[in-house]
Amino acid sequence: MAVSSGGAAGPVGNLCARRSLEYAYTIAHGMVALVPNEATGWIKRSVALHKLRRTPEAWQSLLPAATKFPENVTILFDLARYACQLGKYSDAFRWLERAKKIADPHSVKQMAKKDPELEPLWQTSVK
Repeated sequence: MAVSSGGAAGPVGNLCARRSLEYAYTIAHGMVALVPNEATGWIKRSVALHKLRRTPEAWQSLLPAATKFPENVTILFDLARYACQLGKYSDAFRWLERAKKIADPHSVKQMAKKDPELEPLWQTSVK
């Protein structure tokens, strides 16, 4: 009789995915410690936290990166996404506006409209 792992969405698959994200977080955290002047570690660490459903920590861990890398659109865009998910709509709009100042405004707006994590922004009148 074959034993099923439950598929990718089953208990084993979920555990493996969670462990992979925890490893990704650990590696990215190490990158920030070892190479703090590279934005990649900061971004990857916050993405891992967000995917682990630790969005408040993702938000807090990425905030210093916005000052350290003020021209990095990915950081600004991710901060907007996390702010939106945390119900901080004014902050989300502010981060998107900063992103539009350093990148093509039309492209940033189109990316934002296509991102499901920013959808609550389009349902609110806060600007």
